[in-house]
Amino acid sequence: MADSSTGTLNVQQAVVSQSSVVAGQATLSASTAMAGGFADVTLLAPQAVRFLGDVNWHVSRAFSLTAPAVSVTNGSKATLSAGTTLLMGRNGQLGAVATATAGTGQLLLQSGLVALFGQQALQGVGSLAVQASSEIRLMGQSEKDATSTAGALPGGLSTLGSVHLTAPQVTVASASNYTLNATGNTVTIDGGDASSTAPLSAGGQLTINAATIDQDGVLRVPFGAITLNATEAINLGAGSVTSVSGNGLEVPWGSTSNGGTSLTYIDGGSTSAPVEKSITLNASGKTVTVDAQATVDLQGGGSTVAYEFVPGSGGSKDVFAGALNGAFAIVPTTGAYAATDAAILSSGSLSQATGQGNTLALGNTITFGSNTAGIPAGTYAILPARYALLAGAYLVKPSGSTGAVSLDYSRQLSDGSYMVGAKLGSVGSTATNTVSTGYIVMSNAVSSKYSEIKSTNLDTYFADLASTAGTTAPRLAQDAGRLAVVASQVLLDGAVKFNHASGTLGGELDLSSSSIHVGAGTVANALNISYDAINGTGAESVVLGGVRSTASDGSTTLTVSASKVTIDAEQDASGQTKALALPDLTVAATGSVSLADGVKITASSTSAQADAITVKGNGALVRVSSDATAVTRRDLSSVTTVGSAGDLTLGNSVTLQGGAVVAEGT
Repeated sequence: MADSSTGTLNVQQAVVSQSSVVAGQATLSASTAMAGGFADVTLLAPQAVRFLGDVNWHVSRAFSLTAPAVSVTNGSKATLSAGTTLLMGRNGQLGAVATATAGTGQLLLQSGLVALFGQQALQGVGSLAVQASSEIRLMGQSEKDATSTAGALPGGLSTLGSVHLTAPQVTVASASNYTLNATGNTVTIDGGDASSTAPLSAGGQLTINAATIDQDGVLRVPFGAITLNATEAINLGAGSVTSVSGNGLEVPWGSTSNGGTSLTYIDGGSTSAPVEKSITLNASGKTVTVDAQATVDLQGGGSTVAYEFVPGSGGSKDVFAGALNGAFAIVPTTGAYAATDAAILSSGSLSQATGQGNTLALGNTITFGSNTAGIPAGTYAILPARYALLAGAYLVKPSGSTGAVSLDYSRQLSDGSYMVGAKLGSVGSTATNTVSTGYIVMSNAVSSKYSEIKSTNLDTYFADLASTAGTTAPRLAQDAGRLAVVASQVLLDGAVKFNHASGTLGGELDLSSSSIHVGAGTVANALNISYDAINGTGAESVVLGGVRSTASDGSTTLTVSASKVTIDAEQDASGQTKALALPDLTVAATGSVSLADGVKITASSTSAQADAITVKGNGALVRVSSDATAVTRRDLSSVTTVGSAGDLTLGNSVTLQGGAVVAEGT
């Protein structure tokens, strides 16, 4: 009878003996493998990779571990390291999603880039440490379902132990929806470098579930969403950067058809709205602390773009599709490692997996000497050819000559391209071609002669889509994002960036707790916040008492969680009454909203249009907006007893001043 662990790959340090062999399983010696001098190692198992006892395994270039589960025996430590890349995860075609189990094993992953991909579980692991000298990348994998094809590739790591991520930055690949589950434990992020190059990524989503989340590093999900859920505390430490801004970036995302009128991500899945740019800090009933030296970045700016090949007079072949050992791109402003985009790889039947002859393998580089092609001498990441469409990028292809070409050689060809000398290599690896050979380098202006490509700015696409449907346009790349904080105690001292260009939408801030008190002093068992703290956030729209969500049609629903919100009058140093002065302020509770004597709420001027907000159920609400067309609706269709809750109290000499003022209670 087969062992219940059939499909398991066992890894031990010692040489494998006959007594180590188990039917239905494979057993491998790390020492024997290292003695073989392999630069690249791939471990793959349909059920699990299991480390037996202490294991310390280093490879000079690339280490890949693919299985639904990774386990470490109790009391043991498995250390895996690679000079260039270390990838650990599960692809969508390999076994069912596994379940995490508790234990006292330790797992340490080290490389230049460490990528965690697909949906994987740790078994017997009490602590996971991931250390990368360049980047930790979290990546979803297509499960060939509607969610994947529409641009939300599922990925995640489940563990019953602590997690410690150390890298200059932690990022999420384009269109990846990644969840790190460390329920009941601590997740720590540190080692951040705010000057590290932001990733060419868009539309990612990251959720971290833990007891305590200590974010002391750099966490970047451009044009995406970050949700931190903690049952005890969330701490954004000094020097940390938590960002969903794509300001300054131009990032490919998906492709269009029919002349730019239909947008798909992968395998034909249609997309009708971008990921809502947001950061959620959810420590319901507990504490959220944002240090004075922390940065929370929800700035507007940057762009996402979709491409469409147009066969015809511009050429019958798409030279930007790329092929194995064919053309590729370099983007001089990107980081040491190529970006990962499942749609680009899928459309060209490409892969970034390490393998013989795969120029696009993650970590691969090309080095240029002095040349007249316009590329500064240096070493660059090799990206799929589609990235050559970006401003300032180059399309590069082998010249076809096998002879050596000087690294400093360059000659302009008749079509405006250049023949140059260059050599291939890998980040952090000594396994580099020492002989430079010939490559053809084309700027945007030259490469565009060979293929006509229609570019569609996705801000324009989504705005036009909403206009045609008669719905509200979603928040776009150009707009600032939304910060939602759910806690009983909040210290919001850091720099919250809601910068945006004139004519675009400003930032939104949602503060929610079971009880909220605004004003001087403190009230027991309530989230206490001052006038200055609210006025100083820089948000264009603030909600006290609930959290907003926006549907793909642009409609906004406010989910109210506060049972009570009280606003007291507050005086400045000279004794003058302060005002809550914001372009748009909504105060909501399921039980009561109370504005004490002398409270002033005034809408500061802004040209932006305020969201139309729908609130469901009984409750009380006050909204003051500078936008005279601001709409606030209460939906009572699902309420059994209207008026069973929802008291509004306005004290003497209360001032509510704005273009639109709503004060109501059921």
